[in-house]
Amino acid sequence: MKKLFLPLAALALTGLTGCDADIDSVQPSRQVVANTTVSSLPRLDRYIQQAFAKKYNVDIAYRYDDKVTDRRYLLAPVKEEKALEYLNLIEYMFFQVYEASTPEGYLQTHTIKYLNLFGSSGYAIDRRMAGAAPQGMIWIYNINELNTQYTGTVRADYISVLFHESAHTLHEERAYPPEFDKLSALEYQKQDAFSYWWRTGQNASYAGFVSDYASTDADEDFAELFAYYILDSDSEWADRLKGAEGKNRSDAKYTGREIIEKKVAIMKEYLRSEYSADLDKIRAEAQKRLPLVASMDFTKYPNGY
Repeated sequence: MKKLFLPLAALALTGLTGCDADIDSVQPSRQVVANTTVSSLPRLDRYIQQAFAKKYNVDIAYRYDDKVTDRRYLLAPVKEEKALEYLNLIEYMFFQVYEASTPEGYLQTHTIKYLNLFGSSGYAIDRRMAGAAPQGMIWIYNINELNTQYTGTVRADYISVLFHESAHTLHEERAYPPEFDKLSALEYQKQDAFSYWWRTGQNASYAGFVSDYASTDADEDFAELFAYYILDSDSEWADRLKGAEGKNRSDAKYTGREIIEKKVAIMKEYLRSEYSADLDKIRAEAQKRLPLVASMDFTKYPNGY
């Protein structure tokens, strides 16, 4: 089961999200739209069926169900008005980004398939759960606290996870080149990814990672880099690369910046050759939209729904 979490020790420092290293297989060709009489559904359900299920081939659930949650955490149901707000947000900031920047059919086949919404966060002894991704589903927590006026929080807690998980669907379907994980093969820390760097006094960015969590393994490295590259502004990305201009070991072949840049180049070629998709076009579309989020009203149904 994949987990998306924020270590409590790091909450004041970063907005990291991620998922466990064990990868759940996905079936990109599977159709998730059920044969449902839409007219008989409540309004929010009709909206989900018409605007998301039929259009994007994604199944979205917002009603609380004990059978599809982690009972170790005390979770609250999502309020319908907040579910609507979140759906409008991801329609604009995720689905429309892919629709505008990738080949026809890419969005329906190579991104997320199942999304489950919860109203509150889940807390454990050492972490606050931002979500989870068990068996091909994606659970998004804390929807009731969504405030689209705070772009940084929106990006870190509600949008980044979707791009992160959509990156996993890519490499689970078609493997990325082995050259990608060879660049940091000796630096992956598995379950020790969060504590290793501060415990040893080293810098994860000098090892070629965009976040501590990216150092879990090559798959999480790929997914984190994918999401950060798409959602970082030009200045944020430049600062991130500048902060990686160093080495943890004097005998290291490359600086962290050089490793990150090589990984991005591999990722771009991988998307072009395997999916006929342009990573920079996806990024440009996301960058065009993200600054507008705080000024938009996501609380109302679109016309026609």
